[in-house]
Amino acid sequence: MSLEAIRRAVEAHAAASWSETPLAWDNLTYDAAARGPWLRISVSGSTGRQVTLGAPEGRIFRRRGQVRLQLFVPANSGPSEAAGLADRAASLFEGRSLESTIGPVSFAAADITETGADGHGWRLTLITVPFQADESV
Repeated sequence: MSLEAIRRAVEAHAAASWSETPLAWDNLTYDAAARGPWLRISVSGSTGRQVTLGAPEGRIFRRRGQVRLQLFVPANSGPSEAAGLADRAASLFEGRSLESTIGPVSFAAADITETGADGHGWRLTLITVPFQADESV
């Protein structure tokens, strides 16, 4: 199963649907010099398993993982901005199904964790949204 196909579907959806803040992509340099809120997106696979048996082209493999959203707002800007942006960021994926080149990617309920100031001038909120995708192989 292609984690790359899932990542591409996630990134395309986020790029088309999110205009609240600048977006940063996992493992790419981002310059936060503007000092305004911004959102980093990454996709992490966790478990995979074969769901059905049979001949090739008829077997179904399932991959589970998470979309991780890291929301940064300037430290000491109060909780309201971070909470509102976190809710909107979670709604990007929570309860949705996205099409990818391997088939639908279904997302579950989001977890939102406020971590507080990071010591570098930012308040960090983590949003984690589990996903599942099936692929016929």
